[in-house]
Amino acid sequence: MAKQYIADWICPSLCGCVLTIDAQWSDDIQNVVGINTSYRHPVPFTIKSILVKSVCPTHTPLMTTDILADPHFGCPGYLCVGPVCTHLDQNGVSQHTPKANASLNQSEKLYVHLFKYGSTTLKLDTCNCRVVHVSDKSDSTIAPVNHPLHTKKCIFHTSDSDHVFALTENKNKNKLVAESMAQFPNLKHEDITWSFDGSRKIKLSIPSLTVGEKASLRGRLNAIANVTLE
Repeated sequence: MAKQYIADWICPSLCGCVLTIDAQWSDDIQNVVGINTSYRHPVPFTIKSILVKSVCPTHTPLMTTDILADPHFGCPGYLCVGPVCTHLDQNGVSQHTPKANASLNQSEKLYVHLFKYGSTTLKLDTCNCRVVHVSDKSDSTIAPVNHPLHTKKCIFHTSDSDHVFALTENKNKNKLVAESMAQFPNLKHEDITWSFDGSRKIKLSIPSLTVGEKASLRGRLNAIANVTLE
């Protein structure tokens, strides 16, 4: 259930922008070094105040940049901005008193602009990397990012740029398991175990297959990735 908090909102782009927002929040509030922190937006239309705690150099100009015609990039607004409220109830009645673009302070302008960013966190099962993909609703781009606090590289991928190798390993493992099950429909996930050797070469173990079946499958799997089939 949503509750009223004053919390630090971390911009999903992990750019360094942090806004302190007094609003209602869902149960995703985390206590980070004694500070209420959220990586998600507050409950729509419950914001009482916004203060800039930090702003990155890239987004500093947004504090004085006029709001676009579609300030929420096709998503429901979290501040009702514009000449009229377009958030109507089932009877066609406006639900909010909108704020005029000209009345927005710099903190509010920055928040509305940053609303275009979203993020998805992946915790891979092939290693201990934590990967964050950032999406930009204004141009539909999605890309992984590196961040010293909010993302993580495991001991095997410390020099991995944009998590390319970690993601490739994970995708290849999934493809290898899927191909094995496609070729032998009687296989179940629990029939296949996987691991990595010291050079990060993936090893599949499928004890229920015969030597001949493994030989026929091995070529198909190696077309996906370099694999040892046992």
